[in-house]
Amino acid sequence: MGRLDRMDGMDPLRPAPMNAAAIRQQAASDGYLFCPAIIAPRGIEALQQVISRDLGRADFQAAVLTSPEFAELRCDPGVRAVLEILFRGPAEGGCGDVCRVVPPGPEEFVTRPHQDAFYIHLYPRFRTVWIAVMDCPAEMGPIAVSPASHRRGLHRHDGERGATVPADIVWNRSSLGAGDVVMFHSRTLHCTLGNRSSRARSSVDCRYRPVAARVA
Repeated sequence: MGRLDRMDGMDPLRPAPMNAAAIRQQAASDGYLFCPAIIAPRGIEALQQVISRDLGRADFQAAVLTSPEFAELRCDPGVRAVLEILFRGPAEGGCGDVCRVVPPGPEEFVTRPHQDAFYIHLYPRFRTVWIAVMDCPAEMGPIAVSPASHRRGLHRHDGERGATVPADIVWNRSSLGAGDVVMFHSRTLHCTLGNRSSRARSSVDCRYRPVAARVA
């Protein structure tokens, strides 16, 4: 259920256009935007150092997510600019951020296909921003997304086993460079595959909602 074993045959991620109307149109059609190298190397390198420093700590997530380096990355002006186009107004972060360090291993650390909206109910309108904190070639199993899947409603999920994926679902993925971003709708099906390289894969998920959707 909800399992993908291979990335063979997947189409590449479609890069986001440059103007606001086309960005909104592609996001509405595909349910995701691929923004290559949108985050400057300085911010990525600073967070890399924090992850390397704090890896192995019992409070690793808290240490990374409360660091000034992560706060700066979450407020990246390029990412914010795209979100403000999508939301037609200011974006608010801190809606469920995670730092992931995935060691080599084809099965144990796979993130199975799922939709964030099934698990996160507090924010009715949000976008997830998946940030590559290092170069992530295909063998590292970076994120894959299913275009237009957000328009098919919520699928049945089975806890950590993820979603029941229809047979006609297709997937997009690409090798990613440090600072590349994939941002997607809360109902877009997405997953990662096993890290078949010899190095750990580092990434962060940042989630944002429109300020106008703030709930009491």
